[in-house]
Amino acid sequence: MFAVKENTPDMTRAMESGAARDLKVYSDNYDIKFFGKLSAARPKELLGSKPQTCRFCDKSEPIVTFKEKAHTIPRFLGNKRLLSLYECDSCNERFSAFDADLAKMVMGELSVGLVKGYNGVRTLTSKGQNSRIESIGGQQTIKYFVGEPFMSQDAENRSATIRYQTEPYRLLGAYKCLAKIAFSLLPDDQLINFSELKQWLLEKDVDKNKVYQDGYHSCFHSSVPGFRPYQQPGVILLTRKTDIPMPYCVLVIAFGNISLQIFPPCPKKDHGFVGKSMAITKFPLTYDLQPWLINGTIETTVIDLSAADSVRQERQIFIEYGEAEKHPSQPNKEAAA
Repeated sequence: MFAVKENTPDMTRAMESGAARDLKVYSDNYDIKFFGKLSAARPKELLGSKPQTCRFCDKSEPIVTFKEKAHTIPRFLGNKRLLSLYECDSCNERFSAFDADLAKMVMGELSVGLVKGYNGVRTLTSKGQNSRIESIGGQQTIKYFVGEPFMSQDAENRSATIRYQTEPYRLLGAYKCLAKIAFSLLPDDQLINFSELKQWLLEKDVDKNKVYQDGYHSCFHSSVPGFRPYQQPGVILLTRKTDIPMPYCVLVIAFGNISLQIFPPCPKKDHGFVGKSMAITKFPLTYDLQPWLINGTIETTVIDLSAADSVRQERQIFIEYGEAEKHPSQPNKEAAA
């Protein structure tokens, strides 16, 4: 197995010159295989053709059915337009468990970023607390009950830190969801390079037949300050065209205030780097390249998504707000909006 070397010394993308260098690395060494915006403002797009054959299990009707609307990217990430004709109902049902893992991993970001899923914007609460973040009439509202640890407020700077606990989820399940997105977006002529990933996606268990060992499921998590900087969710898929020691495949998806980037497993193309250091570099997006468009810096961390067991995690999110109101009718209650 190749060793992964993180190529982001301070993990903070504040200089456009560094982001420009990273962009050149990608433009010189990678081809874009898919790029798309996912909002409802754009026409719906169906990937695949009829008669339908599932690209995951290779089965066709009448052995399997294709009755469900298969979202190439989960609906909870804001995808309202990109659907698939090559995902059967059986595979769709299996993938729903991995989708749930990713949804729980980013539940706070979905709420704060006002990302609309199946039932609108998610309400964020913390276990055993009454405080919450919810969308009311298209506006984000924080209802904070004084004394609960859900929020600490800096009234002078109109900012707050939200603290909550995730629902139990599997980090490797979240990674598997992202890897499934990448496999769904690959052009047909690339599928032969990802047979090991395909086999793993056929397993209901996240640990069985996984392609790489623990420690090789890295994910860049980047948080952009401000109000919904990624108003239209977007996705980009790239594959390497040179022999540069970087992963063959790269998936980036951005929504709300964050972007996620993984390197889907591809032993057929990455085997030449076994035993060698392989750089992983963040693909620069708009605000990396033009940091003057935002007030603050982009915070980037590398998360290891190798754990297969369910975990609950304590999380915190920093936000800024416009107005705060106290409700005297309920003395222990304060609401910030």
